[in-house]
Amino acid sequence: VSLLLSRIREWDRRTADRVTHFVAISETVKRRIRDCYDRDAAADSDRDGRTHTSAALALIKTDAPDPVTAGANLTYVLTSTNNGPSAANNVVIADPLPAAVTFVSATASAGGSCVTPAVGGTGTVACTWAGATATGTANARSVTIVVGVPITTPCSPAICPGSPGAPISNTGTTSSGTTDPNLANNTASQATNARAGADVLITDPIVTHVI
Repeated sequence: VSLLLSRIREWDRRTADRVTHFVAISETVKRRIRDCYDRDAAADSDRDGRTHTSAALALIKTDAPDPVTAGANLTYVLTSTNNGPSAANNVVIADPLPAAVTFVSATASAGGSCVTPAVGGTGTVACTWAGATATGTANARSVTIVVGVPITTPCSPAICPGSPGAPISNTGTTSSGTTDPNLANNTASQATNARAGADVLITDPIVTHVI
């Protein structure tokens, strides 16, 4: 077996020496070509010489606290990670805020800029990171959005059985100028239960009868 493997390796090396150009479909393959054959590989390209690039973004979203008390603030954190294989150009995270809340603030991670509704208003928070976003969690883009939950928000049925209220549902999306081969994970949602802002105590009046 070892003799056969040795001959296969020798044949592979002779064959590789006759290759004029290596073309890699990913950065991983490009590194393997360099390690095995000590050659640099170009990116995959079509007959017109245009380079094929793709960047698979994935969005996750958290909410805190859950449940939230009516009259308090609710915080969303949206994080977009580029799973490659190429860098993502001009990453965007957009979050149309629910009508049931009001905008307080939005803070983007390094390099990001956001367009927001007026404080106390409603609308969409859209944050952009211009230029290239590299792959991996270490290079993920994120935005922290704080909203206000009105004191009049009814209690969610999960907290108050029989209540006409409903959870506060919020869905965000991420995109970029680079082709994304998997759009299924570009959207993330959270449904936050609401708790009544104050307990109401009702007492019967004391009636005194005089005979």
